[in-house]
Amino acid sequence: MDNETSICELTRPSLSSIPLNVERQGYEAAALLHRLMRGKRPRRDLILIPPEPAVTRQSSDALAIEDSAVVQAVRFIREHAAEPIHIEDVLRHVGLRRRTLERRFREALGRSPAAEIVRVH
Repeated sequence: MDNETSICELTRPSLSSIPLNVERQGYEAAALLHRLMRGKRPRRDLILIPPEPAVTRQSSDALAIEDSAVVQAVRFIREHAAEPIHIEDVLRHVGLRRRTLERRFREALGRSPAAEIVRVH
């Protein structure tokens, strides 16, 4: 998409992209044209132009979930995977009641927060 913001941002999930280094491409094309105009042969080797750094959006996020509380809960669970955490720890972290988080978790992921804790452990 060459980081075309109007396209990348309007899709769901928003698309990550890798901007092309068009300035460098133009420079290399001009150098090749200059070489040819002087009667020289074109270079035989490939000219590799590295892209600009990637612009990450939801499409490349492992947590491409629209519900921010569920994202926050999943990240907390993953960050504390090596610890003996419980659903109460997650609830304190996200500031929701158990029933609310469970409902939103099931809507977003199709499983409960407790199942996610077990899965990550």
